[in-house]
Amino acid sequence: MSRQSGHRHRQGAGAGAPAHLAEGGWNAALAGLIEGTPDEAILHNQIMFVRPLPTFVSRRVVLAGDAAHGLSPHIAASGTLGVEDVGVLARALADNCGDIASALKEYDADRRVRYEGVREHSRAVESADDAPSYAEHYAAFSHWMLAEPPRGG
Repeated sequence: MSRQSGHRHRQGAGAGAPAHLAEGGWNAALAGLIEGTPDEAILHNQIMFVRPLPTFVSRRVVLAGDAAHGLSPHIAASGTLGVEDVGVLARALADNCGDIASALKEYDADRRVRYEGVREHSRAVESADDAPSYAEHYAAFSHWMLAEPPRGG
């Protein structure tokens, strides 16, 4: 236990993690915050990945936002993609002048391509070995998101 905080500090595999983070390029204040967090206050939740769906549409129903894509939280893109979904769907509906089936087909095709790109970038971010690699992959993802806007965006 730390005399100052009264908190237990990590031992075993977790010991030294804050120093490792600081050496890996993480902010020292963040590493200190992690070190000062009592073990019992840390939540350990498994990240669940959802397999890509075969389609985001049915005859009259559209999945958008988180309902359409189960993305890793590592890239923090879910909200942005949900807003894009709405824009792409609105454009498809406007372009297809009341032909809902064609509009939904267009929406589905657009979003499938977009989400495959997101999944590729997400895998790279998730598999980063250290902070510089994470930053590099995340920057590549961010650049891609800005340089490759969706059709309806």
